[in-house]
Amino acid sequence: MGIFFQDKFDFPFWGAVAILVLGIVGFLAGFFIRNFFFDRLKSAFLVFLFFGIGIFLHFLNSNSTQNFDFEKNKTTKIVFQLSKKLNSNERNKRYEVEILNFEKPFSAVISIPKEQQELDFLHFYSAEAYLNSTQKPQYDFQFDYQKYLARQNIHYQGFIPDEISFKKKESVNFTDKIKQKRLDLLFRIDNSSLQPQNKAILKGIILADRTEIDQEIINHFSKTGLIHILAISGSHMAIIFLMILFVLNPIFSVKYRNIPIYISLAAIWGFAIFIDYGNSVVRSCIMITVYYIMIFLQRKPNLLHSLALAGMMILSIDTQQLFDVGFQL
Repeated sequence: MGIFFQDKFDFPFWGAVAILVLGIVGFLAGFFIRNFFFDRLKSAFLVFLFFGIGIFLHFLNSNSTQNFDFEKNKTTKIVFQLSKKLNSNERNKRYEVEILNFEKPFSAVISIPKEQQELDFLHFYSAEAYLNSTQKPQYDFQFDYQKYLARQNIHYQGFIPDEISFKKKESVNFTDKIKQKRLDLLFRIDNSSLQPQNKAILKGIILADRTEIDQEIINHFSKTGLIHILAISGSHMAIIFLMILFVLNPIFSVKYRNIPIYISLAAIWGFAIFIDYGNSVVRSCIMITVYYIMIFLQRKPNLLHSLALAGMMILSIDTQQLFDVGFQL
C-alpha cells in the first residue's frame, strides 16, 4: 500500500522519512508500552510501519530524471556499452544500453538495423545516434510505454543508422562475464543447422530468450494455451529442482540426505543468474529455498508464507517490480 501511495503522490525525502519514523515510533510504543490503548492499536501500528517502509523504499527506487535536450533530426555522438538484449522487430535489433560520454551515465533503448553485427558485453561502442526522450501515448487507455521504461530508469531511446565502432574492454566484471556466456550460447544456437523458427523456440525454452521469436509463432502458442512454454517460469524451476533431486537422492546415503537438496538449490539459483533472473524465476527460487530452510529447521513449511516472503524480498530490493506483470502473476 505504501508503494502505491508514494507512486501516486511522490513524497519528497523528508516526507518519506517522517512517515517511516512515525511508523517505527508507533510500533515500538505498541510493543513496549503496556496499557489497554496501545495493546488495542498494536496491529494498526504494525500496518503503519509497513506502510512507511513501502513509502521510503519506493522513494529510494524512484530515480530522478536527467534532462537532456537532444536536437531533432540531428545525430549525437555516443559511447555506450550493452546492458541487455531486447526483442527485435522486422527491421531492427533493439538493445538496452548504458551511455557513458555524458556528465552522468544514463540508460537508453537503442535500435540498429538487422544487418549490423550483434553487440556483446566485451566491448565499448561508439556511434552517431538520433536520440530523443520517450513520449507519452497519444490516446487514453493506450499502453504507456514511457511509464513502462521509466520504471526501469530509462527515459531515452534512439536509432543508430550507420556503422558502429568498438573497442575491447580491458577488464570485464563478473556480471557481464555471465551475460556474455549466455550470449555466446545464443550465438551457437544461431549458427546451428536448425530452421530459423526452431532456433528461436529453442532459445526461448532453454535460455528464456524470446527476442527473435516471430509474432506469428507467439500467436499460435497463445491460441493453443501453451504460451508459457516459450518462457522460463516458476514451474520450470520447480521441475528442474525436482529432476536434480531425483537423480542425486539415490547417490547419497540417508546420513547425507541434505546434500542433494543443497546441490539442487545451488543449481536452480545458478540457472536463475545465468538466464538473467526474471520475476517468476526468482520468486520460485526463493519459495523453494524458504520451504527447505523450514524443513532443515524442523518447522512446518507453509507455501503461502514462502510466497509472501518471496514477494517481500523482491520488493525490498526493487519496489518497481510491483508494477511488473511477471511479479503480479
